[in-house]
Amino acid sequence: SKTFMSKDHDWTFGLDVQSKDVQASDFVQCTSLGSDSTGIINIPSINVFGDSHGFTYLLKFVLTISTFVMSSSKKGHDQEDQEITRRHSAPYLSGLPLKIVTSLLERVPGLSNYFYWNAGLTVLRHRSYREELTIMPLPLPKEVFGVEDPKTISGLEIFNQKNKTHNQVPENQRFLCARDFTEAYTAKKITPLQVCEKLIDKINHSSSKACDPPLYGMYQYHKDDILAQAEASTFRYNNNQSLGPLDGVPVAVKDEIDVTGYETRVGTSFLNRGNPALKDAFLVKRLRDQGAIIIGKTNMHEIGFDGGSACVVARLLKNSSYPKSFNHISNLFINLITFPLDSGLCPIAIGCDGGGSIRIPSSFCGIYGLKSTCGRISSKGEFTADGTRYAQLANFIGIPAVTVPAGYDDKNLPIGLQFMAKWYDEATLLRVAKVSEEIFESEKRRPAEKYWFGDLL
Repeated sequence: SKTFMSKDHDWTFGLDVQSKDVQASDFVQCTSLGSDSTGIINIPSINVFGDSHGFTYLLKFVLTISTFVMSSSKKGHDQEDQEITRRHSAPYLSGLPLKIVTSLLERVPGLSNYFYWNAGLTVLRHRSYREELTIMPLPLPKEVFGVEDPKTISGLEIFNQKNKTHNQVPENQRFLCARDFTEAYTAKKITPLQVCEKLIDKINHSSSKACDPPLYGMYQYHKDDILAQAEASTFRYNNNQSLGPLDGVPVAVKDEIDVTGYETRVGTSFLNRGNPALKDAFLVKRLRDQGAIIIGKTNMHEIGFDGGSACVVARLLKNSSYPKSFNHISNLFINLITFPLDSGLCPIAIGCDGGGSIRIPSSFCGIYGLKSTCGRISSKGEFTADGTRYAQLANFIGIPAVTVPAGYDDKNLPIGLQFMAKWYDEATLLRVAKVSEEIFESEKRRPAEKYWFGDLL
């Protein structure tokens, strides 16, 4: 019993026979499907039915035909590759011609398909890949690094300390942090219910004509839901049953994360219209478990695919209407997740960061933005888009990063510094952020009075 196989590793021909007469004098050349080299297949003379070589010739013929088919297939793939990489010329359109062509594409049947074919995009439908593309930069499991999730993170005790006396910020210029709220509640100076009543008035004011121009940053907020959360938190403080350092602290959520009772519109006019979320996203649920008060949804650009903050839901951001000074508005070019922080409405906001949607806007308006290790926090309940995943893949393979404010340049524009750490080492970044706060906090400036809503305590 003998088996004869190709020398090429990409494919194999085999023959297992009982042989009386094996000769190594006959060879067939064929082109490898997986490479440009030529492989040699040894076809022996095999005496199966008497002394006839007919079976050998038949096998040679079959292999020759197979070789031709495979060579043609390879040429076809090469042609497809050339077709894909070939540059296609297309006219440049802008202004009125672009509007006319766009209108025709939407109205004339078959025209969009013609343009699709003419641009050579149809070849993509016939492409085949040996394996699926990996577009999520998932790091190795924490166990590989010996990382565990402790109940307390060492080295963060500095967050329990007040700013140094030599670097105190004037009370009328200070941004509130979560600790300011919980300390006021514990000392019975004010209740979460009183804070949220004032907060709702300020949200209404920020979206009214009295704030010229209106900011429309919090475009979804439910007054009754906010007050119900505040009443529950007030009850806990009155009975000395606080849930922790986030109990009663207002938190805003970017409109790409599910919040019970809110539509996750992702900055569009059509997604989830009339379909509010039935349960909280994982991260929102964890915040609620700690007593945080979810005050509503912040606005964002449609599906986060651009940087203009143009939101069709709330007529958001007509750029000519906004002040040119960056520290007067949370973020002129990205999403408005930073709006409630920079304007003083709340000390914390959460969102997703694919290509910098947290870090870039925070650097524009002088606040802190933290991006955790990709995959460390469950994404259940978040809207995901493949476009942001590609950006994420190129974004240092999912490592954690933090943006910290570092003062202003000679043109009065905020300076943001970004620090990165190894996977799962967010604690180091938090310590860096705290140190920078000690150094640069006195340089931080709040927006002009008509954009400031932070006098909640």
